[in-house]
Amino acid sequence: MTPPTGARLPEPRLFVVIVAAGLGTRLGGETRKAALALGGIPLVVRALRAFSGTPRAIGGAVVVHADDLVRAEHEWLPESEATFPWQVVVGGETRAASCQRGIASAPTTADLFAVHDAARPLLSTEDRDRVLALTTESQCDGAILAAPVIDTLKEVEGDRIVGTVDRTNLWGAQTPQVFTRAALERARQWGPCEGTDEASWLVAAGADIRVIEARSPNPKITLPADFIAWEARLAAGPGR
Repeated sequence: MTPPTGARLPEPRLFVVIVAAGLGTRLGGETRKAALALGGIPLVVRALRAFSGTPRAIGGAVVVHADDLVRAEHEWLPESEATFPWQVVVGGETRAASCQRGIASAPTTADLFAVHDAARPLLSTEDRDRVLALTTESQCDGAILAAPVIDTLKEVEGDRIVGTVDRTNLWGAQTPQVFTRAALERARQWGPCEGTDEASWLVAAGADIRVIEARSPNPKITLPADFIAWEARLAAGPGR
């Protein structure tokens, strides 16, 4: 049924998925990435706190490695400063599978989903709200936080440069990535979720996904150098 002209549409109900099941092998060591403490706070806890107070959020799922299930329930969630209910979900063999398990745990009343990587622990409230607003206000299928590529990109075979890639229209994808339930359901009919992020799957399925440029640092902690650099930056000044 189409709402009467001038009628206000109901606010979409949001479900948040924090993906924290990765092993973090590129960081080295025996501790899984989500549990690593940046500025004394585990990465996953920082990611959870980034969504505290999110408008219209009705619930969320933190997707973890099976060995972190008890820790997530008894340590991470109690430290999350939650303003809506969270549940713990065991991840799959791939990031895509973990994300889909998190989405599947949502109540049927959720009609908007935000997927965020625990490896991006410094998401600002402003950027969080901006990507959510773009999705709802532009009436698109979804939106992602991103940044224009500024480095010169080289195509390499082995260790030999074979070309330079035009970066004019290239953006580096970040999270959160926000999608409507309708877009996700259409994409499932098109094919299984694959790839390194959900946006690539949805775009391949024909969804209208937009980008909005991050205004604050939203680093991905992947390598030991990333961890060391941001540990130093947080120690040098106010941090979250």
